[in-house]
Amino acid sequence: MLIGLLIAIGTGFIISNYINKNLSKITALAKNLAEFDFSVPMVVTAMDEFGQTGTALNKSIENVSNLIKIIIEKSQDMSSSSEELSATVEEITSKTEEIYEAVVDITNEMVEASSSSEEIASMSEELTATAGQVTEAVRGMSETTQKSSENIERIKISVDETSKAIEQIAETAQSQAEFALNLNDIVNKFKI
Repeated sequence: MLIGLLIAIGTGFIISNYINKNLSKITALAKNLAEFDFSVPMVVTAMDEFGQTGTALNKSIENVSNLIKIIIEKSQDMSSSSEELSATVEEITSKTEEIYEAVVDITNEMVEASSSSEEIASMSEELTATAGQVTEAVRGMSETTQKSSENIERIKISVDETSKAIEQIAETAQSQAEFALNLNDIVNKFKI
């Protein structure tokens, strides 16, 4: 009976030690995961319930690590795409500003030409009867100049609207770049 009791105590000690050892491995793995350290898998030595749990946890860690690597890669791609988009938007904005300045210059020149046309028309009325034909031609030029001014004004409005759209694109690109950087910061917390 004493021998049976000693065997039972010894067996209980061995089983308790085995369970404690495996639970310690699982606890150590859980602590690493809590600190986003996915670099150390659990060493599996048996295929009992503890071994199966360890194998499943290791597979989960591998899957999460692969997912994090994909997220890092995609966020870097997204970040560089956002930077390229921002550069393109800046270039388009610059070109739009140049077009706007050219439209303003043309408008000013057209106003000057219109003013000169009106002066010529006034002088030509004072000259001779044949000058009436010149006056009509000059008035036609004046009307054409007026129409050109109106068209240029429409172009100016269109350029303004385009500039606003480009600014919105730039803001979107900036938001995407910030999102990618924030995502990178989050992902960089993981140790893979």
